[in-house]
Amino acid sequence: TTYRDRYIDEKYVYEGNVDALELIDNVPEIDLMICGHTHKGYRQPWEDPVSHTIMVETYGRGSSIGHIDLIIDPETKSIMGYTLPGEDGGLITLFEDEWWPDKEISPWLIEETEKAEEGLDDVIGETKVFITRGGEGETLMGNLVMDAFREAMNADFAFTNLGSIRDEIDIGIITARDVFSVQPFGNMLALITFDGETLKQLVEDRISGGHHGLYVSGGKIVWNKTRPDGDKITYFEIAGKPWDPKKTYTAVTTDFIAQGMLGGYEVISNIPEDQIYYSNLTDMEAVLMYNNHHP
Repeated sequence: TTYRDRYIDEKYVYEGNVDALELIDNVPEIDLMICGHTHKGYRQPWEDPVSHTIMVETYGRGSSIGHIDLIIDPETKSIMGYTLPGEDGGLITLFEDEWWPDKEISPWLIEETEKAEEGLDDVIGETKVFITRGGEGETLMGNLVMDAFREAMNADFAFTNLGSIRDEIDIGIITARDVFSVQPFGNMLALITFDGETLKQLVEDRISGGHHGLYVSGGKIVWNKTRPDGDKITYFEIAGKPWDPKKTYTAVTTDFIAQGMLGGYEVISNIPEDQIYYSNLTDMEAVLMYNNHHP
């Protein structure tokens, strides 16, 4: 991963993808960094040799809990050291074969799980091709989900981040559980009214500065990697017609993005609230509806 840094009012501003080790090495103001959601972990905290920042990291998929007790000087407010709960470090593993189910919680959890999974194994369709999200440019899974979003909200354009589509569907019978594995977050769809310039800027932002693009529907985008950031698009088409900077477009995405919960979509923060409609339809429900309309 790479980053670009610059000073604005004597504060660091980072753009693009930032590696945690790079960040704490270059920003001495950070005293402690707690990381997770990855497939790597550290049983012993890592201390940067230059900034002396402490970094702890658990493995992903809920396989462990990190535990560290900090020793802080009450006068200077600085970290003087730390202790760890176990002989082998600060990670407590949570593998199923090492923990017995709690007698009080387990029955309730089983009951709630059965309620949540009701209908997930119902057959909803069949595919004769492998619906993949891999490869550059448009993908079958990206097209499927984005087409479902756009149709559900009757929008001109649909977009979402690459990390929001979490799985693929193999050849054969499709169940609701398969769709859940693709769209597991339960995000609600949001319809945003864009002017043409702002919508184009959004796409430019997502293909510049080390970003990797978007899943889209309703548009045709041609861009040149060698062109400068902010001016990479060479052709932009929406709803079958050339992009018009003065036209108003409707675009559907998730509430997670519309509410500014994900970095790299700052252009949306400047859109007035009355131009954003939050629906009660989840991303998964949109895909299931699309399947019903396109068996």
